[in-house]
Amino acid sequence: MKTFKVGTILLLNVVFLLGSWHHSESCGWYPEENDAWRFFDATLAQQPTYRPLYFSFDRLYSYDWDKPEYTHNENLQTWQSHFTATYKRDIPLAAIRSVIYQTNLTDLTTIKEAINNKNASIPASFEENQLVQLWQKKGEIDYIDYLILAKQCEPYAVEGNRWDNEELPVAERTPMQALIKEASTRSEQVREEELKLRYAYQAVRMAHYAGDYRSALTLFDRLVGKEPIEHLIYYWTLGHKAGALRRLGTNDPQAAYWFSLMFDKTTSKRINAYYSFHIDNEKEWQKTLAYCKNANEKATLYFLRGIKPYSNALEEMKMIRLLAPMSPYLDVLLVRELAKLEKELVPNAPNYPAASLAYLQSLKQFVVEIVRKGNRENKALWILALGYCDYMKGDTQAARNTLKNLPTRTLTPQVKRQMQNFELMFQLSELKQMDASTVESLYQEIEQTQYKPLKNLMIRTFHQWYEKQEAPAKAYLSYHGQYDLDSKPTLEMIEAVLSLMKQSSFTAYEKELLAKVKSEAYLLEMKATMLLRAGKLKEAKKLLLKLGDEQLTKRTGGPITTAYIKDCLSCHQGETYTRLDFINTVEALSKQATQQDKVAAEAYLKLGNAYYNITYFSHAWQLMAFFRSGSSMTEYDYTNCEKPLEYYKQAIALASRLGLKELAAEATMMAAKCEQNQYYLAKGKKRSWEYTTPTYTTYRTYFQRLRTTYSTTFYYQKALNECFYFDHYVGR
Repeated sequence: MKTFKVGTILLLNVVFLLGSWHHSESCGWYPEENDAWRFFDATLAQQPTYRPLYFSFDRLYSYDWDKPEYTHNENLQTWQSHFTATYKRDIPLAAIRSVIYQTNLTDLTTIKEAINNKNASIPASFEENQLVQLWQKKGEIDYIDYLILAKQCEPYAVEGNRWDNEELPVAERTPMQALIKEASTRSEQVREEELKLRYAYQAVRMAHYAGDYRSALTLFDRLVGKEPIEHLIYYWTLGHKAGALRRLGTNDPQAAYWFSLMFDKTTSKRINAYYSFHIDNEKEWQKTLAYCKNANEKATLYFLRGIKPYSNALEEMKMIRLLAPMSPYLDVLLVRELAKLEKELVPNAPNYPAASLAYLQSLKQFVVEIVRKGNRENKALWILALGYCDYMKGDTQAARNTLKNLPTRTLTPQVKRQMQNFELMFQLSELKQMDASTVESLYQEIEQTQYKPLKNLMIRTFHQWYEKQEAPAKAYLSYHGQYDLDSKPTLEMIEAVLSLMKQSSFTAYEKELLAKVKSEAYLLEMKATMLLRAGKLKEAKKLLLKLGDEQLTKRTGGPITTAYIKDCLSCHQGETYTRLDFINTVEALSKQATQQDKVAAEAYLKLGNAYYNITYFSHAWQLMAFFRSGSSMTEYDYTNCEKPLEYYKQAIALASRLGLKELAAEATMMAAKCEQNQYYLAKGKKRSWEYTTPTYTTYRTYFQRLRTTYSTTFYYQKALNECFYFDHYVGR
């Protein structure tokens, strides 16, 4: 028994129950369907009117269906057939389109006046229109009268619909009721059957959108009748009848049946019917099937059930094969099932999900039976599908053998491209070695296809091989670039990329990889920065000196050795410095700190400031990093404040011995900042924007010391004025 899923996009009767499709798209943003692993060309199904349903989890496969040429053409062709039969001459489609879809009420009223009054002029843009000329010659205004009423209905059908069952305001309902009455009266009075049906359509449509659902049902039965009419507008009107029935509050299976008829009989409203078709359970399903009058109608129901986004449609395919063996539904469902399977299997090869692999085997057996029978019009599609099933199972040789059954003399360019892509996929899966010539050959062939999914598969294959070969730079750069390296740099990866740059020759793929990163000088400065982070100042300085001043990155900010109570990434400006300048400053201060005098105490304070200012929290962070995110500070290793805290401790100790209370107070305040930052970095604490008060016993020791020991200093008052945290602490 088939499971009926509630909660899919098919639950909403979007078009006929809620209004126009464009309203249904206005609720929010929809992501584009990921096509990274879409290898089987769904358009091989050669069913363009079903193209939107070829398969996409997120939305429809194609967005062409709601463009005018898709939604208008069927109606225009119906008009053209009618006019050809009526006037015994061909009327160009362009002339009909101009009158039907490119006029407004003023245009139509003016044309009517010109037909009725020979002294009146037809609008200049319609003087050469063959249909208008014919109406003027015959003095015929019946069609113009209909189009005028249709234009009057149009705003309520497109813009005036509601999202739910709320009643329309009287201001909107009153003119709609007048239009319903006018359309129904004309439908009963006009002699021509074409116009009778079209007026009935306007009446039923207006009643539906006005929320007068019972009237919509009554009007349909009275104006259209209960017997089916093989006419486009009959099925359009039937869709509104189905919507009205559904709106009465019960999920009547007959409404689902009517939607299925509209789906099968029209192309312009097919997607509308797709979204409106809705069956909840087996009982409703059986009732809906009972309404079907022939095998094709039943096949349509199975197709609509099979194209639910998360439905495995093999059961439906088998039923459709029994009911309508030559139905195009089978081709569409085939490409849908292949698309779903490739999203599960190809990215996970060879670690296939067991359920997907089992389903693949069942689908393959079904395809084998179809191919053996040989009675499909699109034989190439099914042979390609069988080969692709073999490939997804991991048997490329069987896939090649299957594809040999394709009649090479009659292959279309599209089929040939698919075969070419398959062959390159086979070669990637069969790789036994990865040398430069193999990489170059495959890369060049795949680049020529300009097929993104195939390129993605190549990258994944190369990446796996590079990991096996312990080629870390090429493995890393297959999926990453300079941004990733800047975000989370490691000395090992930087050195690996630099080593790759030193090769004597490069394949085209290696050149593509290296194009993702910046210059050798930039990477060398990154390496020096990582050494600086590790405290290896001498090694970092040696590397920076080799680069030379012209190649060093220059940063602008406040003085590197100045203490700031308030952290600010961009407030402090005025100096330009490089990483080499920082190292030279630290070296000079380290020499001064060897003494036991005021100069040494000041040197310790400045060393603490210099190391604090290059952390994540301060203005010179770019000397220590290439990337900073305000939302994930705990992920970076230039946030640790232990080193500046150690220097502040030494500054406090020496300044205290020398009686330098102001200096000691300043160092104590800066030590308190280090302590507070360490709190935010402590394991298990919340992120910075989710502020919680640090515990006073562990993370406020230097605030306490500043308060009890240095409350008489000028710096104490400065700290109170500038530091909210300290002011809050003192006032608690």
